[in-house]
Amino acid sequence: MKVMLEFDDSFAEEYSEHDLKMYCAVGLYKERVMGTGVLAKAVGISRMEFQDEMHKYGSGILDMTEDELKLELENAKKYLPV
Repeated sequence: MKVMLEFDDSFAEEYSEHDLKMYCAVGLYKERVMGTGVLAKAVGISRMEFQDEMHKYGSGILDMTEDELKLELENAKKYLPV
């Protein structure tokens, strides 16, 4: 699925396309709609880059609740060799 948003040109002076993608992705993360892996892919960066940049856009990986951290760890296990 592809979602497109159109912004007034004045936004380009202050925010890059990457900034706007990150603000949207971090918002979805904060609302617990999606995890960091899916959102990082949507933004076009690695999961580690996404987690490193989250604090610039209003959240951070350390803002996670215990349950969120458990979910992230379970999701990470899917991608680690056994």
